[in-house]
Amino acid sequence: RINMCMQSAFFKLSKLLGEEEEFMPILKDVCAQQYEKFGPMVVSGNQRCLTEAISALKLVSYPDAWIDAELEERDPLSELHPD
Repeated sequence: RINMCMQSAFFKLSKLLGEEEEFMPILKDVCAQQYEKFGPMVVSGNQRCLTEAISALKLVSYPDAWIDAELEERDPLSELHPD
């Protein structure tokens, strides 16, 4: 499930639950509890997703000028339906 992948990425980046060695066993245990009724293949697939989500994290660099950038308000539908 996407929420499990997002949780592993969140805890990796935030360090809210410590380092990966500390939080990953907890997440894998929760995953096992949530998916045990679907069988071991589903559990292992979801647990693999937890580690692969962390492996896929990429650092995104952006110009320092973006810190002070102003947001441009626009209607995203206006491009689809011009006046």
